[in-house]
Parts: sequence; C-alpha cells; structure tokens
Amino acid sequence: MKILYITPSAAHQLNYIESIYREGHEVIVLTNDLTFHLKRLTKPTFESSFKNVQGPLIFSLIKKILFRYKITSKLIKFLYKNGNDSYVHDSYDRFLKKLIKQNFDIVISYKGHGLDYIEKFQRNGSKWIVDEVNSHPDFVNRYLTKEAKNLGIIHEKRNIYSSDSLKRIKQAYYKSDYILCSSNHVLRTIKKRTEVEQKFIFNPYGCPHPVLYKKKVNLDTINLICVARVHFRKGIKYLLEVFDYLDKNFPNKYNLTIIGSRSHLEGFDESKTNPRINFMGVRSKDKIKKIFLKSHIFILPSLEEGQALVIGEALSHGLPIISTSFSGVKDYPKDKKLLIDSYKNLSIQIINPKNIVDFSSAVLKISNKKDYLTASKGAIEIAKQNTWHFSGQELVRKLELIKQA
Repeated sequence: MKILYITPSAAHQLNYIESIYREGHEVIVLTNDLTFHLKRLTKPTFESSFKNVQGPLIFSLIKKILFRYKITSKLIKFLYKNGNDSYVHDSYDRFLKKLIKQNFDIVISYKGHGLDYIEKFQRNGSKWIVDEVNSHPDFVNRYLTKEAKNLGIIHEKRNIYSSDSLKRIKQAYYKSDYILCSSNHVLRTIKKRTEVEQKFIFNPYGCPHPVLYKKKVNLDTINLICVARVHFRKGIKYLLEVFDYLDKNFPNKYNLTIIGSRSHLEGFDESKTNPRINFMGVRSKDKIKKIFLKSHIFILPSLEEGQALVIGEALSHGLPIISTSFSGVKDYPKDKKLLIDSYKNLSIQIINPKNIVDFSSAVLKISNKKDYLTASKGAIEIAKQNTWHFSGQELVRKLELIKQA
C-alpha cells in the first residue's frame, strides 16, 4: 500500500507510521511537528519510514522556541486565535496540491486537516480516513461548557473547539470514507451525533513494552501520580479534593505528584494546596518514566478524553490505573476473563471522580500489599496483551482490508 499520513503531532501517529513501514508499506508523512523532521534528519531505527517527511516546518520551530523560553501566554494565544489554524491548513494545502499527483491507496488525516482536498483524492481512487482522537466536538463543547459553569469558571474560551474548527471537523466526518476511533467512547459519541454512512474503524492504542516487574514493594508511604494538564477537563479539582480526604483520614500515608502544564484552572491557588502534593509542571518522557518507577498508583480523573496514551505507559510500568470511563481505559484488556478472574478488577478501576467515596475507595482498595501486588502484576499483563506492536499490526490489517474492498 501507499499511504499518506497527515498529522500535526507525533503521539500515537508515530507508532502507527512505524508499524505501517515495518509491515512493508510505503508511507509519506505530512506534518508540522518537529519530531518527525528531526527523526528524518537523525536517522532513527525506522529511517526509511521518515525519509518522506514533508510539511510547514517553520511554524513548528517558532512554536518550539516560544515554549522552550516560556514566551507563551499572550503571544501563543494571539497566534492560535488569529493565525495558527488558517496558517497550518493553508500550508498543508500547498503540499497536498503536489501530493495529489501521487496515487495513494489510503490517506489518514487528523480531524479536519486537508478538508478541501478530500474529494479530490477520492476521485483519484484514494480512501480518506479521519483520525479522530476525541469525542464528537459537540459532545466535548456541551459537556465541558456545562462543567465549567457548574464549577463557576469564567472562561473566555470554554468551548474546546472554535466555530471554524467545529465546522471543519463535521465536514470531514461527512466527506470521509472512514473514521478511525481510538476508543469505544469516541466511536459512540460520533456515531450518535453523525448521520452519515461512514464505516468506523475501532483501533485502541497500544502500550510500550513492559518494564521488569518488581515483587518487592514498600507501601508504608504510597505515591500517587497523575500526568495531565492542570485543567478542569482533566478532573484535577476532584483529584485534589480526594487527596485532601485521604490525607485527613490517613495522615502521612499518601503523596501525590502531578505532572503537566499548570494553566487554564481558574480559581486554583497552588500555594494553598496540601504540602504533600507536588506540582512538577512539564517534564520530559524520560523523566516521567523515572518518576513512574518510584510511583505506586496512576490516577487520571478526566472528564473527557479519547484514549489517554499515558495510561498505556503507566500500565507498562506496573502501575494500577484509577480512571474514568471517558479515558478509553476500558478498551485495554483484550482478555476480559483474565482481568476479572485473575486480578479481581484491581488493575483497572473505573470511578466517578465527583463521588469522593467512590474515588477514595478505589485508592484504599489497593493500598494493602497483597491486593497491590495483584493489581501491579495485572497491569503488566494488560500491557503485554496490548503492545504498540500489536496495535500497529491490527491497524495495518484493517487498512489492507479497506484497500481490497
């Protein structure tokens, strides 16, 4: 197959692209993400899969520099509000005008990217797949606007999607041949709100190769970890509340580390939070892996997600997961019987983050050594069943069937 992958980021897409190449197919990447361009220049393991990386590199470099030196708040907001979306779309279109001359079997495009070229590629025989990582945008906007209102948050941009982005994504849904969904939750919200005949492709993300399972664990102090933006969308408010509850009832038993940018949470004063909570800000992937090795339980109380990649990373480090049904965590265990019978539903617990009793009980349930070791071993087993290699192979198999159809 000859595949064009249009993506603004190198998250799950990086793993999928490597899998496509590994299975013997040609892939060209159209992106403004610096990671792909650097991989092309530095000759990675799958060097040939990144030899054809194209896209508007200059904006990626500018944004990288701005974030590196923290020249972000007002300037980044200005760029995003007044020029970023249109700049990226126009830049992609310039490349697509040339790429359309090549006969691609399949085009995979993130959300509404390349919208004006969907029908042109289809006339050339290409199947167009929208790569959707989140719930239907109407669901996201409506649900989070309601949550912001309930929390008393005054936010000039409560809605995650601008009106222009909302329009582009919906049009992409209608024009595309398929919609690639990372979780059943994503699939359900789109199917419910989209009166189209597209066939849906369900392909959950994978986990990194599991690290060595450690049987000796000291639970005198239990280290909880959350990797997420400090944002009401991630349910951080409820995480802070449940930690205060745990610390009040079990003094000095728990620590909480939160890794992620600390913006977009109005009314939040870090100086007034529990001293046993450590806000670390943004950290590199290597640093996060080291912190995982010192942690015991991973918590992600998101109010809206697609399928959080970081959950797979936590599972591969043997961390039991406490999360919501929105996070895509339900889609990880392939062997449901193994999960329920052998690990007693301890490795992955689904909670209502707004119910402090439900939330805290999930933590307490695996705070004893016997159940914790069972949960940790189960996390490793789940990661083994759901590697990126397996996820990538599954996607390629589905793409091959589409080409043959």
